[in-house]
Amino acid sequence: MDKISNLKLLFIDYNIRYLLNYSDVIIGGASVRLLAFVNGLVYHGNSVGVLTWKGSKEFVGSDPGFEIIESYHKEYGLKYLRWIYYRIPRLFFSIKNYKPDFLIQRCAGFDTGIIAIISKILRIPFVYLVANDIDVDERLSTVLSHRSRIFYNIGLKQASIIICQNDYQKKCLVKRFPAKVIRIIKNPFHTSIKTDPLLNNERQYFAWIGSFTYQKNLAAFYRIAANNKKYKFKIAGKSNTALDPETSNAINNLSALDNVEFIGNIKRDEVFSFLSGSYALINTSRYEGFSNTFLEAFSVATPVISLIVNPDDIFNQYSIGYLVNEENIHEVLLKCKELDHNKSKDYFEEYLVLHHDYKVNAEIFADTLLAYRNSLNTYNSY
Repeated sequence: MDKISNLKLLFIDYNIRYLLNYSDVIIGGASVRLLAFVNGLVYHGNSVGVLTWKGSKEFVGSDPGFEIIESYHKEYGLKYLRWIYYRIPRLFFSIKNYKPDFLIQRCAGFDTGIIAIISKILRIPFVYLVANDIDVDERLSTVLSHRSRIFYNIGLKQASIIICQNDYQKKCLVKRFPAKVIRIIKNPFHTSIKTDPLLNNERQYFAWIGSFTYQKNLAAFYRIAANNKKYKFKIAGKSNTALDPETSNAINNLSALDNVEFIGNIKRDEVFSFLSGSYALINTSRYEGFSNTFLEAFSVATPVISLIVNPDDIFNQYSIGYLVNEENIHEVLLKCKELDHNKSKDYFEEYLVLHHDYKVNAEIFADTLLAYRNSLNTYNSY
């Protein structure tokens, strides 16, 4: 073990249980990132709990290596009143009884403000993890209700520390909160699943993975597949909400193509073999923070082809993928098909170790929290 931090930390995440038992449920990258931080922080000797729904311990069924703290049952209570008389009190007492040094929450929403207010009442420093670029700019109004945006902004204002994924997020937040502690910590990557990269002659298709939402831009993927019919494309994912008209139309169009196969949502332990069988992962998203599917692809020597998303210019800086115009993508598809994936394995692995090692990034996280706590102790000593 490299370093002992001795912090007691409580994360808030309601999807963690689906990751822990490999459920066939769509889980966003924010939960994957959070779990990697948790594992790294535990490795460094910290006491870590994850607060989630009632019944999660039984649902998971095994010891995940950290504490599962149950709060409210997601189905209990009257729909429009349960936050007031049931959920908030259960959250409050669950947090109070755990007595963490820091309370940590991810993803913009109504919950952010609620957790921040509880944190302030209990005098526990609140840490917010930015999960997407739209968390920090005007685009948030397209995905959150007015009420949720009000509470989210309360959460940002109350946050003692904000952890960003990239420089864009930090610049936007520093502009709004110049006196606040705002740090960039790159997404940690950790998996116990070992999948050896397939050789080039074993790879058969181009992969797309994600939820079927407007953000993921399946309309662009349809145009790519329709204009490159000599290649096979596989889509992993499904919808967890009502489809918007553009996405619904794109799915219908993709279903009519002979070179496209929908394989449904895949479990966490199937992601790496799916990506290892592909020449490249195609990302058509309109926005992300730092997609964890990038790291999963790199771990099996699979490059990423992205139309829009390029956090901190990684594709140009590190040559681990391609930022391309949709009209010119056929040239990159050919490059990836002819790439010797086995020879590039060491390069991808080096990138992951240097920038995304979960132990290193968790140590940076802990050091950030310790520095803040020490600054409070210094201030209070005067």
